[in-house]
Amino acid sequence: MHLAPAEPEWQVVLVRWMQLCLKLALTFWIPSLIVTGDYPYTTMDPLDATVSADVSSSKRIRKREMIVNEIMSSEGVYLNRLSTLRDVYLVPIREGNILSNSEYTGQFWQLDSICDLHVKLFEELSNGFNGGDILIGKIFKDFSHFLKIYKQYLSCFAGALSKRAKLLTSNKKFIDFVHSAQQDPRCQGSSLV
Repeated sequence: MHLAPAEPEWQVVLVRWMQLCLKLALTFWIPSLIVTGDYPYTTMDPLDATVSADVSSSKRIRKREMIVNEIMSSEGVYLNRLSTLRDVYLVPIREGNILSNSEYTGQFWQLDSICDLHVKLFEELSNGFNGGDILIGKIFKDFSHFLKIYKQYLSCFAGALSKRAKLLTSNKKFIDFVHSAQQDPRCQGSSLV
């Protein structure tokens, strides 16, 4: 059985999420870079940029609300994929001793922390969003330090893929587990590899 490494779907979702964050930053946090549209060029504290009825430009409010909704939607999809990864793969592999501690760490280093981070981020976004106004800039500023975990994770990613390819040819217990886990309906056809 040969399983070729492929780009996991959660990475695609992450890239989309990062693009939306950049779009939000370019649209609302760095107004001097905006060259199109009818946005007011006023000095505005990005940490207090709330969506509320008293803002003068309804077009700007609608656009910002659409971007915030898209960020919420993307973060929800990404969190769902991370939760599936954790529930279908990480927890059973760890608790079932399918891989040794060093093999597990080599494969999934920082993923538990990444999952925890996004649970907290989604909760903050949801709490802020449910109140009508959302201080999106403040939320991302508060979490920006923690998002640096991706730099550490990605620095080890190529090595983990290489090790995973070896495990998928040499570790029968892991091969059988991955094949079985891929059948879980929560995976929606996505693979660990």
